[in-house]
Amino acid sequence: MAEPEVIRLNGGKAYPKDTRPGAIGYTWLKADGSVIDMTSGTWSGQGKAEAIDGTAAANLGTGSVTVDTGAAKATYSFVADDFKNIGVFRLIIWVGNTTIRYGSVIFEWEVSDAPGDDPTV
Repeated sequence: MAEPEVIRLNGGKAYPKDTRPGAIGYTWLKADGSVIDMTSGTWSGQGKAEAIDGTAAANLGTGSVTVDTGAAKATYSFVADDFKNIGVFRLIIWVGNTTIRYGSVIFEWEVSDAPGDDPTV
């Protein structure tokens, strides 16, 4: 059985606590490189996250997911709780239409302590 693909965000470097990076996206492709067909039914998306090392914040992985069915792409927008606690975390983006469900690769990131007080920006 093949190992799942893991993409380490930020080049594998830790983000400072309370960071909020831009959204991440994933495109589902067929073996020939063309996008899968997501034109039937109503598609929705959901992020699911967990702590690998550390404590998950209450709303970890609850960011919004936007699904572009024509491009077979889903985009996850991070929430503050995704970077609130120190540790290593991972997330998968799910999309489905009640009949079909696809999961993305696993996105993994680390959060480290940031110097000084929490930012106000």
